[in-house]
Amino acid sequence: MTVKPSPADRAADAHFLTAAVIADPARYRRWRADKLARARRWAAQSPVDIADPAQLTAAELAALRARVEAVNFALYRVGGAAAAVDHAALKRLCRQVGLTRLATNPFSAPSGISEICVVDGVAGDATVAGATATAATDNAGATTVAPAATVAGTVAGAVTDADGANAGATTVANPVAAGTVANPAARYIPYTDRALGWHTDGYYHPPQRRIRAFALHTLRAAPSGGENRLLDHEILYLLLRDRDPALAAGLFAADALTIPPGLGAGGGARAAQTGPVFWFAAGRLQMRLTLRPRHAQWKASTRAAAAGIKAILDDPESPFVTTRRLRAGEGILCNNIPHNRAAFTRPPAGHPGRLTLRARFYDCITIDA
Repeated sequence: MTVKPSPADRAADAHFLTAAVIADPARYRRWRADKLARARRWAAQSPVDIADPAQLTAAELAALRARVEAVNFALYRVGGAAAAVDHAALKRLCRQVGLTRLATNPFSAPSGISEICVVDGVAGDATVAGATATAATDNAGATTVAPAATVAGTVAGAVTDADGANAGATTVANPVAAGTVANPAARYIPYTDRALGWHTDGYYHPPQRRIRAFALHTLRAAPSGGENRLLDHEILYLLLRDRDPALAAGLFAADALTIPPGLGAGGGARAAQTGPVFWFAAGRLQMRLTLRPRHAQWKASTRAAAAGIKAILDDPESPFVTTRRLRAGEGILCNNIPHNRAAFTRPPAGHPGRLTLRARFYDCITIDA
């Protein structure tokens, strides 16, 4: 007996990749053809112009929805006085696209928002380059950037991940002499001007804390550099499956990728995190990824898949990889897809540097039609 797809199933065929679509060859072929067509159109998308981030119009929501349904992210641009988005405004914007469950941590700002900026971590140096009055956090939420006068302290157990993830925790305690490294955030790649490799946010988190979406909003751009590159994880799955279906299937294994143990938030031990690269949650395909050799232990049977992923992400001719240097007032609303950041330049001394607000969520982006 043939079971006809429900209206919800047919909608899923046209939008997000589901377990039911993967399990049905005919439905997958339809989804694949539609996905490729939409991805080719929207990978090079222009930003959605937003007049008031606190109150999106129906047209703005529709434009954001079209982009997210096509490539799992949307670029946006807020102009005029509204471009100076603060923590509250960013949270209001996110709420309107279904993002309500902030992934907070002990060292985030009270709002749950992180401020990503270059930090100069020397005791006695009053420069917290680009920082504002609220605290900033690293990618694992284990670093506090306090006001410059209070950053002096000792550093315990810092571990840097070049993907921009904190594999450990740092603490700020007793004051130390000027000239010693004191601001713990300075040890973490997001708080430098260095490049961040391809990764998804929170790939080192346990299953109950996996990040499903994030928002980035640029308040100040760097003089040059700092471009983000993004690739829809559904397209990544599709392209890997085109190369070899067994490679893509193997990444659903419960032991496909292990992140080694380290120090967690608050300085306690963080256990190794073993899990799949691809899985389904909230009715959609999810992904966790780092290509950092020191912080990724691939199962023997998935190493070829890891090499395939790297080749896809690093393809300079790919029509599906989006490169965007966010200007002031611009941002990204994104299901947690692979992304990176290029190195960037700092402004002359005495001038404020690059500053980006980041909010991470346990929700997927959901925008009702």
